[in-house]
Amino acid sequence: MCLVTILLGGYVYLSSLTLEQQNYLTNAAFVVVGGVAFVTLLLIGDLSKDRPNFYYI
Repeated sequence: MCLVTILLGGYVYLSSLTLEQQNYLTNAAFVVVGGVAFVTLLLIGDLSKDRPNFYYI
């Protein structure tokens, strides 16, 4: 129930923003997601150095 309220509130908040602000927020979200994915891949790469068979699992 709480999650639905948050999502609904977020949707209302986004629809009240101007198009320029929406684009900025979307770009920021992509940057954050991309950064997290990049760090995750780096961590997996570091782990695979210790375990060469990591990719074959």
